Amino acid sequence: MAKQYHEINARIDKALPRLKPHQQVALKEFLDQVDNVGFGIYIELVRTTANAILAKAHTGNGSIPQVGYN
Repeated sequence: MAKQYHEINARIDKALPRLKPHQQVALKEFLDQVDNVGFGIYIELVRTTANAILAKAHTGNGSIPQVGYN
């Protein structure tokens, strides 16, 4: 379990540079709520949630920035 926890934290940290500070807070608060209900936090959940935040905030015609497998 400790290994999984550290791996997930590393993924979150990797995602955060692409997110603005208020987006980072939103991601962390969402993940805290998921953890509080006992669902568990998985790498795929972190990636898809961060990408959803980036997609929602995206403006313009360029490609939507993403975290994870680029």
